[in-house]
Amino acid sequence: CSQALANPLAIGATVMNTTCGQGNDFSAPNLCNTLTPINANDFLYAITPTSSGMVTVNLTANVLGGFTTNTMYSVLTIYQGCPTLNSCITSNFAVLTSTLTFNYSVAFEVLAGTTYFILVDGWRPQMGWADCYNFTLSTSISVAPINNGCTNDGFSAALSGWFGSQGLALANAIGQPIPLYMPINSNITPPRVTVANSFTDACLPFTVTSPFGGNFVRLGRQVINREANRISYRFNVTPSSTSFTYAFLPVLQDPVHVPHNQPFFEAVVILQNGTVIPCSRYIVAASQGLSGYLSSTLCTNPSVVYRPWSTVNIDLSNWVGQTVTIQFTAGGCSQSAHWGYVYLDYRCEQSLIFDPNYTVCIGQCVTLAQPQGYAQYIWQNGTSTVCPTSNGTHWLNVISQNGCARTFTFPIQVMQLPMVEIVE
Repeated sequence: CSQALANPLAIGATVMNTTCGQGNDFSAPNLCNTLTPINANDFLYAITPTSSGMVTVNLTANVLGGFTTNTMYSVLTIYQGCPTLNSCITSNFAVLTSTLTFNYSVAFEVLAGTTYFILVDGWRPQMGWADCYNFTLSTSISVAPINNGCTNDGFSAALSGWFGSQGLALANAIGQPIPLYMPINSNITPPRVTVANSFTDACLPFTVTSPFGGNFVRLGRQVINREANRISYRFNVTPSSTSFTYAFLPVLQDPVHVPHNQPFFEAVVILQNGTVIPCSRYIVAASQGLSGYLSSTLCTNPSVVYRPWSTVNIDLSNWVGQTVTIQFTAGGCSQSAHWGYVYLDYRCEQSLIFDPNYTVCIGQCVTLAQPQGYAQYIWQNGTSTVCPTSNGTHWLNVISQNGCARTFTFPIQVMQLPMVEIVE
């Protein structure tokens, strides 16, 4: 890793190299692609993109002559940080022969200023197979747009300002809550992602329309073979977009695998430094008896679990002026025979804390604004309507769909009635 960092690879560069004579520095299971362990001579590169977006790494590989059958596997794996068993992002491979040149690629989402490592490696499953090959490696980036606030609130302009990837759902480490998402292509298009304002879904006992009205998106479809998909939206947080609320309706087959192999849905909000906003992650793997979920046998065997439209609110008032990324991912099972997808919508508005003050005259009552998108609301006095007799602060405790709690406070100023003096 230190050698790779000392000679970083620039995005857009093309290099010719070989793994021959480089030694076998990395030898381990490949969590990002269990079909191909890593156990051959290898070469490591480091990249640090200056812009956020989707990076594509293309590898053209060929084995030195002298072999007449399949000679080895070429494996291309991407890591965030120095390679470890659990730090891989995505991986792809090709079976090389002595007579053909193979070209393949991987695509993955990057954050500006974050360092990623590209491992060119291989696997030789039989004695006598080659342990190295020549290669040409190139990189390119599709820069993710940065929107100023929610310029496409509610998908009113379809997918304008959004970007995403096509990927696969792979078996995750034991104990993880959902499968591992492995991006493979930076261009996500219909029918993997579809914009609609009404949709008839054979698995649901109702016609799908958005709870916010207007357009919504279906991310994914009823296709197996480990299919998974992701869309993301980056924007600068403005005072008028400090309250981000999204609605989701997941539809997941339930083959009763362990959670890290099940069809899944995940939503998360990521800061520009790569950290996840506390309590912004909602994550679910298909299962019977999930809180808020229902079962359906209308369309398939095994049965489907779905959750009627639910909303999640994320307060972004602490990050005004910063860039955040909203990321949604949905996919089928990692065993390749079951699917999963989700309906999505969103809206932005000004957070309550940007206008928290209430002024009333003594004897008056006021109804305090209730933020939308939470699963449970607990008002200080059991109601949002208060009749204060003196200055003070009232509070509201909320619990989100993923169980996180927070408190809103509402300062209230009580104005005394004016004294009228009558002079005769």
